[in-house]
Amino acid sequence: MAFELTLTYTFKVLPPWYRHWLAYLSYTLLLITVVWSLYRYSLGKALKRQEFKHDISLKMAELEMKALRSQMNPHFIFNSLQSIQNFLISNKSEDANEYLLKFSKLMRLVLENSMQQEVPLKDDILALDLYMQLEQLRFTRPFSYEIIVEDSVNPEVDSIPPLLLQPFVENSIWHGLQYKSDSGKMMIMFKKEKETLICVVEDNGVGRSFSKKLNEPVFNKESLGMKLTEERISLLHKVHGVEAKLSVFDLFSPENKPSGTRVEVWLPMT
Repeated sequence: MAFELTLTYTFKVLPPWYRHWLAYLSYTLLLITVVWSLYRYSLGKALKRQEFKHDISLKMAELEMKALRSQMNPHFIFNSLQSIQNFLISNKSEDANEYLLKFSKLMRLVLENSMQQEVPLKDDILALDLYMQLEQLRFTRPFSYEIIVEDSVNPEVDSIPPLLLQPFVENSIWHGLQYKSDSGKMMIMFKKEKETLICVVEDNGVGRSFSKKLNEPVFNKESLGMKLTEERISLLHKVHGVEAKLSVFDLFSPENKPSGTRVEVWLPMT
């Protein structure tokens, strides 16, 4: 009897390597990597564009700030030269000489300060003091002034944009104190609350509305410096990223009559 030997083989057909789960995992990781890389690339380009626009905005704001400062200087110098001319026409040579000496000191200080975005507060106070001495010489009605620096402020360290308050002081004199029948008084105060420098210019003049009614064309002309200063304050946010605030208050007597003006400039310390 013959026997047949039958051999049975069992085998499993494996899928090709590109259909293996490890391959699918690799595909997934590769896809995630590509998508993430494209996202990072697009995000980087967007950030660069945003940074470029921001840099351009800052440079434009800084240029505009310099332009405003350069406009203020001729405005201030013109008024001072006009005063010297008036002294000479009136044959007041001694007054003209005294005015010229103080004017030269002030001009040197103004030119030095105007080259800087900020100056120590003591330098700006010195400029304001010299300016008001000059105004007292040319002013037809007597007025007094007081500069108060509270203990919370360090004039040697704390800084301020140069000539920021001068237009408000000028407006107080020529639109408030000029029309008073009695002696006028102005108070300039500097104080600090937390990290904010508060600058105050207050007078006991006739008030803005009364002054504007008396001589509106002159009021509009002389307000040029104030308008430029308001623009400078608005630009401080763009340049330094801080919120600077300007507030103007009309003051009234107990009888509800205009009794002066108060200007407050809030400057967060940078």
